Amino acid sequence: MFSEQFIVYFPYILAALMTFLAVCIAYAAYRINELHKMYDHIPGPERKSFWTGNLNYITTADKEGKHFGDLLLDLVKKYGHTFKLILISKPLVVSVNQEAVKELLVTGGHKKSDDIYKRASKVFGKRCLGNGLVTETNNEKWSLKRNLMNPAFKREYLIELMGPFNECVDKLIVQLYKLAADKSPVCMMTQFSRTTLDVLSKVAFDKEVNSLENDDSQFPTAIRSIMDGMSIKKLSPYVQVCNT
Repeated sequence: MFSEQFIVYFPYILAALMTFLAVCIAYAAYRINELHKMYDHIPGPERKSFWTGNLNYITTADKEGKHFGDLLLDLVKKYGHTFKLILISKPLVVSVNQEAVKELLVTGGHKKSDDIYKRASKVFGKRCLGNGLVTETNNEKWSLKRNLMNPAFKREYLIELMGPFNECVDKLIVQLYKLAADKSPVCMMTQFSRTTLDVLSKVAFDKEVNSLENDDSQFPTAIRSIMDGMSIKKLSPYVQVCNT
């Protein structure tokens, strides 16, 4: 079935492929080892695997139905306001320190991560936030777009919006009283998220969503689907070509 020439050279071809594979593995191991040494000075959980790093923390939390934010909160309590996670060959440094956040996001002029912010431009193959202010990672273009929005954040204008702010907060208090009277468990993250949605829709788009009072509102569900889509897109890049 095979020519004699192929049979003669097959061991050499196989040896070449094995050598190439060994070189690739060795190079990958070298790069990951250098990455570990680069971030070893930052506190963080112990790596369970040389190759996958701290990936098991996320996969275990996902299997347990634990929210990623809760996982980060647990790590903040254990390792302080700044810590690291190594996800295979990608480091993730988390900080809740005010000065660090201000330096990284406001005053430092640091470039935003394309990997994180561009995930929101399209979700499930459909346009989500597009190439707007939130997803723009070019600092010069971002500054131009931000300057157009600056008048909306003037103190004089924000004072005029205190009425809608207080109205939505009053609705939150009434909602919490009802839940307390029924002795029902309350997810404060959900309540605050719905309040924020009501405030933004009212002051920015002059639209009454009333997601706090309307449990059947489609807006919170849609936003949750977007957030889930962004997470899925990170773990499964091929989902971005899906139109469903």
